[in-house]
Amino acid sequence: MLGLVALTLLASAPVAAAGSLESAIAATPDGAWLEYEVALLPGDGSPCCFDWRGGKVERRGCALDGRNWNFGTSKDHLRDSDQLRVFLRKSGGTVDRVRAVGGDCPIDTGTLDVRRIDAKADESVAVLARLAEAGHKRGEPLAALAMHADRAATAALERLATRGESETRGDALFWLSQRGDADAERIILAALAPDVPTNVQKKAIFALSQLPAERSIPALTALVESNRPRAIRKEAMFWLAQHDSDEAFAVFD
Repeated sequence: MLGLVALTLLASAPVAAAGSLESAIAATPDGAWLEYEVALLPGDGSPCCFDWRGGKVERRGCALDGRNWNFGTSKDHLRDSDQLRVFLRKSGGTVDRVRAVGGDCPIDTGTLDVRRIDAKADESVAVLARLAEAGHKRGEPLAALAMHADRAATAALERLATRGESETRGDALFWLSQRGDADAERIILAALAPDVPTNVQKKAIFALSQLPAERSIPALTALVESNRPRAIRKEAMFWLAQHDSDEAFAVFD
């Protein structure tokens, strides 16, 4: 028993007429949520909320309007759906909350007004990218965007990683590293150009460290052994030291 009240996959919820996602948002009253599904980025885990006790999952499921989400994936719960469920809340005439979970993640909607719609992946990417570029205060659009299987998500994250506010650029670089796309390393390395602000370069180095070891260790080693500014080499050395591998230790030896 998951222990959440009114858990539901919303199988019986009414489905709004098809139309563009932007139009659906505009027609949604304040306080209501929109829900739609797109293809989820390939992988084993299913993004959801988990309560842990003694190193074990005690409860799995998310309260849609909950303030605190202990969010991630668990090795004990392999995905049972290749869909990503995206939830958008309308408030003050715009989207103020974004939630995204695996299609098999139980959701407690309580008494919330949740309206199911049909939306295309490219529409979802465009809306989430717009919200992220506008500086959405919680960073939720970027996380949702990164979980889209559609390749347009990579292109959107690349745009966000190369312009706008430093915080948004850094977060976009991080989420690119989590996608594992073949282009991720190229995009992250481009953010290490000399004319990029140092704080963004440091976030790019952290993003490099999040890539698989066979890609991140050589990239970080090259930075450590380069003639780049000391602050950049020091940052690369720090994250290289987090890798428990002979290849990383060899650099320090």
